[in-house]
Amino acid sequence: MDEHGVPFPHLKRERNQGPSYVNKLELKAYAKIDAELPESQRQTGCIPVMVSITAPSGMEAQREPVDLVVVLHVRKGRNVPEKWQELLKVALEVVTERLGTKDCLAVVPFMPSLVPMSEENSKAVLEQYKPDSIQTDTSLVITLESAESIFNGRTYEDKKKRAGYIVVISNSEDDIDSLLTWRFLSVHAFGFRGARNAWTIHTIASSRDCSYAILDDELGRITEAFAATIDRITSPVAVMPIEIQLRCEEKVHLCGLMGSPRISYSISDNKKNGTIWPRAHLPDVPTNFIVHLYTGNLRQDECTDLSKVLKVSAKYYENLGASQARTATNFPKGQDGIGEVLGEEVEVATITNRMHGSREVAAEIVRLEAVRIIHEIIEENKPDWNQLQAAAKKQRDRWTKLEKYNEGDDEDGKKNLEIKELVAEIILENKTDWEKLSAAADKLRKGWTRLKYSRCGLAAGELISSLSSEMQEMETRLYNNYMWPEYLLSWKSHQWWQLPLPPLFMDKLDTEDDPLLRLRITANVDDIPRHKKGLPVLVHVMAPEVGLAKAKRAPVDVVALLDTEKKTKKKRELLIKAMEVIMDKLGHQDRIAIIPVQEPPPPPTQPAARFMDMSKHGRRETSIKLKSIVVKKPAPPLPYTYPSATQTSHGRDHHSKFIKFVTNCLNIAPTNTPTLIPSTTSSGSDDVVTDGGTKLWNALMDAVKLLDDRKEKDHLGFIIVISDGNGDFVRQETLPSKYTMHAFSFRDGGTHNIRAMHYIATSSSDGIYAVIDDHLNQVTNAFTTCINKITSTITVDTEVGILCSNSSKEVALSAINSGKFTSAIEKKEDEDHGSIFVGSLYAGAVRNFIVYVDMVKIVSEEDYANFSKLFTIHIKWFNAFSSKEAPPKSVALPSVHDFAEIKEKLDGQVVIVRDRPNESKEVMTDIIVRFKAVKIIHEITNPNYKKEVLVERLQNICHGNTRLVREIQTMVTNLRRGMDILSHMLSWETFQGLSEHPPMK
Repeated sequence: MDEHGVPFPHLKRERNQGPSYVNKLELKAYAKIDAELPESQRQTGCIPVMVSITAPSGMEAQREPVDLVVVLHVRKGRNVPEKWQELLKVALEVVTERLGTKDCLAVVPFMPSLVPMSEENSKAVLEQYKPDSIQTDTSLVITLESAESIFNGRTYEDKKKRAGYIVVISNSEDDIDSLLTWRFLSVHAFGFRGARNAWTIHTIASSRDCSYAILDDELGRITEAFAATIDRITSPVAVMPIEIQLRCEEKVHLCGLMGSPRISYSISDNKKNGTIWPRAHLPDVPTNFIVHLYTGNLRQDECTDLSKVLKVSAKYYENLGASQARTATNFPKGQDGIGEVLGEEVEVATITNRMHGSREVAAEIVRLEAVRIIHEIIEENKPDWNQLQAAAKKQRDRWTKLEKYNEGDDEDGKKNLEIKELVAEIILENKTDWEKLSAAADKLRKGWTRLKYSRCGLAAGELISSLSSEMQEMETRLYNNYMWPEYLLSWKSHQWWQLPLPPLFMDKLDTEDDPLLRLRITANVDDIPRHKKGLPVLVHVMAPEVGLAKAKRAPVDVVALLDTEKKTKKKRELLIKAMEVIMDKLGHQDRIAIIPVQEPPPPPTQPAARFMDMSKHGRRETSIKLKSIVVKKPAPPLPYTYPSATQTSHGRDHHSKFIKFVTNCLNIAPTNTPTLIPSTTSSGSDDVVTDGGTKLWNALMDAVKLLDDRKEKDHLGFIIVISDGNGDFVRQETLPSKYTMHAFSFRDGGTHNIRAMHYIATSSSDGIYAVIDDHLNQVTNAFTTCINKITSTITVDTEVGILCSNSSKEVALSAINSGKFTSAIEKKEDEDHGSIFVGSLYAGAVRNFIVYVDMVKIVSEEDYANFSKLFTIHIKWFNAFSSKEAPPKSVALPSVHDFAEIKEKLDGQVVIVRDRPNESKEVMTDIIVRFKAVKIIHEITNPNYKKEVLVERLQNICHGNTRLVREIQTMVTNLRRGMDILSHMLSWETFQGLSEHPPMK
């Protein structure tokens, strides 16, 4: 952990002073005569010949110095990590640590000239770093041109002897079509995680030997990819010139390189001689390429020894100047005053399956085909910037006409409607195409499956295991629409040039053990006051957000219950906005049904509620259904417009955001946006709904029946209730808990409504209650957060198991505090078994539980040290996603298989916390306070609760200054002031019951 709170010990390295030992280049050549090539790589009569070069670590002779320009560009108003200032400083520290004293560094914008990296200057770089100077309104194109001018300002001798590199870190989404990227050789570009600018930053790094990657991982640390890039830049072998020569005898000739367009090569006119100029990027990391050798004129027996008809040799410099290393293709003989020409010749080994080298050749053939598959998917799914620019221009031209009109007569109203419809069409055209992404994921899966089980794939065996994991992760990211451009573009960028790609180059999620869930156990043995139930042990279960890269999320069926009776225009608009949020997050495999909450029951002529899929046609149907329910009038089937455009101000909100997005991306000067006519509001408050809740009860039963009657049982079922009705009748009934219910009231809902919605939400263990509208009549973050959880569920039937071995009668399980979740303890003769049934977990979910252990005979320090051996916790779950094509048994994939394995894995991992300042102890205290607060606040569901008693009990548990305690103290203060915070407190209680803080705003 550095002084700024950003951990990066994995990147620490001594400053590069340049090693001084020598060895030879390793050259290998294999001709695999029985290879069955993929169709895209096949050439009639040709045999693949793989040539491999490796620069051993002993070749790290003293390298020539490099000039590096680091561009730090943070565009104002764009997405950026919370601790971006610390991240950039860590990145500069990584750079200065790896540069040698003869290297030069410039940093745009605050150090615009190249400075030698002496110890003093290295410190000065970090001292001059000021985050305020990094944020800018200057376009990325202008900033890159500034970096280029620094190189152009170098002397002729420096340009000749010193290699030059540019490292760009930016969150920009600027239009860079005007940038001639081929001008920038050796540009390495990095985007921030969550900046959503992968396509822009990748375009910068599209020339030779350039790379693109993400700067920060999910833990807020610098990625291994960034450190690996700086290592390559400062590697002596990275600039060493290598020339591979191939000479063919009379009966054979060269037909070109297989799938390696990024390696420079030349083949003579008669195809008898070839010259290739590859790169050895890092010591001990091989660079491979495959040559098609035409052998159609050879007899079968002559093909068994191709070393007689093909000669392979290599020439390279030991200790050459950097400029020649980057450009030299003609090698002088002997000494040239800079370095010595060394030669290496190898005999081509003719191999078949199971012979030495066969697996390596097969693995390289598979890798090249995998790169082709990913490249094709990227090209098919990249943004159409020309279409987007045309749409933006069309929108601007049409919207400008609105300035000439004011709301008044019918003609003006038609003009307003026409503009709104246009905005809606453009918004719809540029939404995420879930069907297209799913088709891409399916294409990747099928293509890789064929390749993996082809003859080459089977021959490669375990050599492609890492590649297989990466291909599977890319498929999952596409399916879940989870940071797939960032991963695919970074992966291809490195594989294209055969740049070494470190494992876990973008995330820190450990996939060797539990790929989805993380488990942490903490026992506080001193600081926590002794509880009558025993020693409290914290059990922390987390489903990391990056689980969406490892497991496909579950398809869902959502039933939305909308109370549409006697609503003002604002509330009707809000219902439509809420439904837009849901539809925007649902993928094409998800479904939705809408049930109106109305009295009397719908007439027989009204079609029954049914599920509609989220294909383009299904979305169109849903929009029409929504319009007919909320607006109470039939909507014309054509032309289709997105529901927000013709009925709410949300269409205008979308327009403003869209105009800003397009102008930022395409660098179009925005026009003055006209002042829109505000929606009229009816005077007075909404009509008070006096219904006792029967209509809401009927709608809930209809929703449950609709989910029960489904044929597609592999979809998770959810019910969303939005109502301001009384609901007293509902609170008198027992609600089924088989489906998760989330309930939302309006901001001006009465106490009867608030308690009814809370009752519905808490009927299931993971239901959420919140208010749906804020003071600006916008959908709250709480509602959006709820929908995000629904559409990112990755595990189901999650269960935590606790084993307390008490054969010596030293310890025993006394109690489990699991909050809203079911738990149980089973006593046996030699051990106690405890269980916590957690249920479904979404990506990013955290669940905390307290297990109390009775320390019967443990009294000494040694006893506490052995505690972890007596107390074991494990976790198991099932993957939420199930494939219709897979057999039933393959759907359920428990993380663990037998209890013996669990014991061995977790033995000694129970963290024992002693009497000293410790973050875990604060977390433990917070968890205990949380459970107490949730239990106390739940009492306000009773209308007859005593406020004074509740305030006193809450005040008594407030110890310390954590966020949780501050929130409780704020509620206590507001209650004493007589403020109406019933909805806030009950919403807080449902979130905290799930170990979560309610979203702000």
